[in-house]
Amino acid sequence: IHTPASYGMQYIAPLLRTSDDVDLSCYLIPQTHSSLTRTFEVPDEPIIDERVELTPAAAKARATIDAQTALDYILAQPHLTQVPILLYGHSLGGGVAIDLASRNPSLVSAVVVSNTFTSVPDIVRTWPLIGLFSFVCTQKWRSIDKLRFIPTDTPILMISGRQDETVPPPLMDKLWQAAQKRGVPIKWSLHWPSTPCVSQDPSKPSSEFLPKHDIFVSLEQGSHSKFHFCGSRS
Repeated sequence: IHTPASYGMQYIAPLLRTSDDVDLSCYLIPQTHSSLTRTFEVPDEPIIDERVELTPAAAKARATIDAQTALDYILAQPHLTQVPILLYGHSLGGGVAIDLASRNPSLVSAVVVSNTFTSVPDIVRTWPLIGLFSFVCTQKWRSIDKLRFIPTDTPILMISGRQDETVPPPLMDKLWQAAQKRGVPIKWSLHWPSTPCVSQDPSKPSSEFLPKHDIFVSLEQGSHSKFHFCGSRS
């Protein structure tokens, strides 16, 4: 199993106990500069012991509890309490990130989601034949309904790969439209023919890197699985 050490990064591996007495093995990667924002990355699916069988509803509850446990741990660390907390989630992880932010509105400084959806049933409705039975989905993850619980002063960055073969890009568009109803006065919509490359100057405080408003980034050549933050402009 690869660890952050495999990529030359120092890390801490705390063992966390959830509210329902499940042990979580996690990685915490401290930044070398004290002013940098702490990014909490939400996995796109819960990591579950193969010996444990969970119903879809139980799996959703598992992901929700695990994410809250990790956030609680970060907030309990004295050296992390004075820096902004940014949530990042890709695909299903985007649903987890939006859910976590909606339940902790005063604790999260910004949210970043990529190639995520309005809800799981909305994805199923786009499938041939099977879409007729979307009403039987037990995992809803209705992100579109939870955006309104995220404060307007918490910026949301949405990144959409327009060649996404898993989550139809129009669902990201609908999620963006829902975000615009949160009352933030100015929003940006950016389009790149390929993935942009953005670097951060560690000499500047983290507050300078948090956008003041919601941003939607459209990556015309981005797919669901081949999604990168850095690339060349065509």
